[in-house]
Amino acid sequence: MSDPEIPDGTLLSPIGTEALPQERVKVSDWRSVARGVSRVASANPAAVTLDLAEWRRVLSGRPFALPPANRRALAELERIVEERNLRVVIVNGPLAETVANDPDIATYQLGRDQQFRERFGRGAIRYLDWQGVYEDSQMESADHLVADAPQIYSSALAAELKRLLAR
Repeated sequence: MSDPEIPDGTLLSPIGTEALPQERVKVSDWRSVARGVSRVASANPAAVTLDLAEWRRVLSGRPFALPPANRRALAELERIVEERNLRVVIVNGPLAETVANDPDIATYQLGRDQQFRERFGRGAIRYLDWQGVYEDSQMESADHLVADAPQIYSSALAAELKRLLAR
């Protein structure tokens, strides 16, 4: 799905902020390919450090805000879920430990968690208020695991989903 406000080939930040509409967060060492991001087998703790510095620069003191494209995507998701009588769980992707423990990032994420809990606390779309945190040695960047690590994330996520859905 293409968004007319975002030119093809634009690399958007996974953290999303509309506080800086003209600014794109620099994400270190991405290897873009025609259909996504390629597998990276080796960790890059230096990239985690660079990403954290950039995220801090952009997010410090700013409240969480979904970019317009993400708001439209969530509205469309809500429409589809209602129309097709589905159940959906929104989850957070993995984060490097140094990023997750950073006070500026934690404040920003707290705002995200609060907004998502309020919007998706009950109903067909739920928000799993859980964050997979991994050592920098398992990360290729601040929020991307190396190729062999997603199985760990998936197993932990499955356990958290079972707990959420059992409530």
